Amino acid sequence: MVESQVGELQVGCPPPGGNVGDSRQFLCGVPHVAPGDGRPTNNTITMRTTIFSLLVLSAFAIGCSSKPSELRNLSPVTITVLKNGQPLSDVEVRLLPRQDIGIWACSGRTDGSGVASVTTTLRTHFAPGARAATYAVILNKQPELPPELAPTAAEISAALSEQESEVLNAKRTAFMEKNRIIPKALESEATTPIELVVTGNNSVTLTIDVAKY
Repeated sequence: MVESQVGELQVGCPPPGGNVGDSRQFLCGVPHVAPGDGRPTNNTITMRTTIFSLLVLSAFAIGCSSKPSELRNLSPVTITVLKNGQPLSDVEVRLLPRQDIGIWACSGRTDGSGVASVTTTLRTHFAPGARAATYAVILNKQPELPPELAPTAAEISAALSEQESEVLNAKRTAFMEKNRIIPKALESEATTPIELVVTGNNSVTLTIDVAKY
C-alpha cells in the first residue's frame, strides 16, 4: 500500500521537520496529496490550475464592478487649443454641464500639440471620455511670473506688511492682464460662448483658436 502525505499548503515552505524538497507538497495554499516519492499528481496540477484561474477571474470581476455605472458608457472627447493657428500647451480644459447630470468633473490638459483628452472623475474613480450632455467649455492658462513678481520667502512666511503685499499683488495682476494668454471670457462658465454637445457613444472633437475670442 502506498502511503500519502497531507499537509497545509504554504508556498516555498517545507512542512515542520521536513527539508526544502518536501515543499513540493505544500503549494498554492490548498491541501495537496502526493505519492510517497513527493512528486505532484495530475489531479494536483489540475486543481492548482483551476484555483489560479478562479483567482484571476475573481480579481477581474471585482475590478470591473468597482467602477461606478456612470463611468461605463462615456464618449471619447478630444479638444485642440490653438492661438493664431499655433498649438497652446499646458492649457487646463474643463467641461461644465449646462444641466444637472450629477456631481463629477470633466477635464483635461493640452500637450505639446495643443491636444487635450477629456477624463471624467467621479469621487475616487475616473475614466476617459464624457457623459452625454451639453457642456460649457472653460479654458485657463496663466502667464509665468517674472522673478521679481514671484512669491518670496518673506511673503510666504507673512513677513511682508499688508501694504507691501497689496503693492506686489497689484503688480502681479497688471502683469497677468497685460500678458493674458486666454481671453477672460473663456475662463468663466457664465461668459464662455463655447459649448460642446456629447451624444451617445460617438467620438467628439473640438478645435478652439482663442485668438478669435
